[in-house]
Amino acid sequence: MKPLKWSGDGAIPALGATVNVRINNIGPCKVLSYFSDEGYIGLMVAPIDPPEWLLSRMKQASTFKFDVFGIEIGDGPEIKSVVIKI
Repeated sequence: MKPLKWSGDGAIPALGATVNVRINNIGPCKVLSYFSDEGYIGLMVAPIDPPEWLLSRMKQASTFKFDVFGIEIGDGPEIKSVVIKI
């Protein structure tokens, strides 16, 4: 088995850490768990203070969490996407 790759800068955030999700300008999220896909490790996160557009989607689900890769977190500019897993 090959080691998993991390696409972000620095170390993989710890469970419970707060990360800034740049995708769709979601903002601060708590790291809940990890996952792997196509040889990369990713984070399963839950939003802490989601934007208004995301709140309306969250009301449709009993729990709201989604997966991100390292490249999608950090202090860089917003990354726009049209796909949100619910």
